[in-house]
Amino acid sequence: LYEGDPAPSSPFTELLNIDNGEPLGQGGMKRLVPWEGSRSASSSDFMIVVTDPRPKSVELRTAMKRLAGALSADMLAKCVVINTDTPAENRRFVKKNFSEDSGADKMTV
Repeated sequence: LYEGDPAPSSPFTELLNIDNGEPLGQGGMKRLVPWEGSRSASSSDFMIVVTDPRPKSVELRTAMKRLAGALSADMLAKCVVINTDTPAENRRFVKKNFSEDSGADKMTV
């Protein structure tokens, strides 16, 4: 997604927070989508959305590991991973597979 993209950003309000399992809501969406929350966002702002509707998708988890190994922390901060797993399952996966210094904690899952 990028600023000016015709895709709506309102569905992001319904995504669940990995930390508490609650929907992000309007405020969370504005923090997540750069051009929604900041009047100073530049036209070069973007975010990377990786999604897979399958539960515990091996391919999605492999993609997350590869992204974490290949992208800088700045780029990882622009990544959003959307799946059908519960917030608790996502926390377990992130804790088990990524060290704190890997930069993967910058990714939004």
